[in-house]
Amino acid sequence: MSVPALRRLLAPRSLALVGGAWADAVLAASGVIGYTGEVWRVHPTRPSSAKERYFRSVEELPAAPDAAFIATPAREVPAIAAALARRGAGGFVCFAAGFSETGTPDGERLTR
Repeated sequence: MSVPALRRLLAPRSLALVGGAWADAVLAASGVIGYTGEVWRVHPTRPSSAKERYFRSVEELPAAPDAAFIATPAREVPAIAAALARRGAGGFVCFAAGFSETGTPDGERLTR
């Protein structure tokens, strides 16, 4: 990872939160620590409201996020990570179980 990309990840001006409940927790924690940058929520089925807008996919985001938090089932992570890379995101943090720690062939495949 390059220094500029690492800087974007660690001091983002824009943040994409992908997923449901754990992404909600990151949003709340971001406010507690004083994050004031752009926050874009991504969830395929949650409806937008007057208070919060949801994008259906990473491809719908208005720009490439500096950082992203992925909190989805493991099987969805590779496609989301690839979409973030195509968009030019600075980087992402993945919070998901079901990779090689499970010892299953599917978990090993997803890790690769």
